[in-house]
Amino acid sequence: MGRDQFQRQVMRKNLHITVLCHEREVSRAGQ
Repeated sequence: MGRDQFQRQVMRKNLHITVLCHEREVSRAGQ
């Protein structure tokens, strides 16, 4: 259970980083 929750946290963190990078790329392309 503890490990499953840890993997879920890592997945959420990776998704958050991916979204941040994507938004940065979009804003750079828009300028």
